[in-house]
Amino acid sequence: SRAYNHPDRVAPGKRERICAAAARLGYVPDKNASALRRSGTGSLVLLERAGHAAHRDSRIYKWFYSDMIRGIREALDRSMLQLNLFTYSQIAEIEADPRRALGDGVILHGESEGEGETELVRLLRQRGQPYVFCGQLPLADGIQSVHTDNHLGGEEAARAFLAAALSRPAHVSSALADNPICAGRWEGFRRGMAGRD
Repeated sequence: SRAYNHPDRVAPGKRERICAAAARLGYVPDKNASALRRSGTGSLVLLERAGHAAHRDSRIYKWFYSDMIRGIREALDRSMLQLNLFTYSQIAEIEADPRRALGDGVILHGESEGEGETELVRLLRQRGQPYVFCGQLPLADGIQSVHTDNHLGGEEAARAFLAAALSRPAHVSSALADNPICAGRWEGFRRGMAGRD
């Protein structure tokens, strides 16, 4: 039970032996039963504002979200948690829903400059809902968040580009004048290229 519910509390070698034995016996843990035992939902919720993935760069987000969801699922497959998706248009929709509708924890994904993000975090805190905010830009201090460092990402892309012995990129970023995220990637790429642009 501990190997599946709290893998961090079991030595890696022992957990591998337990999982191998379970596979030989055809044992598959019942995530729903485990959630009932723990008086939880057994799920994490990926919470997204409606329309966020439908803006003008939606062609990018189509592949980005599939990769992101695949990564979350791979991590959850090693636990007793499942992933649910929840889309909202207004914060009032979340206020109206019972706490359990948002699972045992929430992953918020959006743009930190977007309307109402700090209000949403405040609501989740009031409800005692565990959360992490994932965005393009850092939010205010005290908010549990991870964010993309676009400058560093651009630099890393340039290093990989040079390491592959390439010299003429076809495309790095777009909308430089309108989008600080894209501009940051471009500046990072230029820095990583060390003046070779």
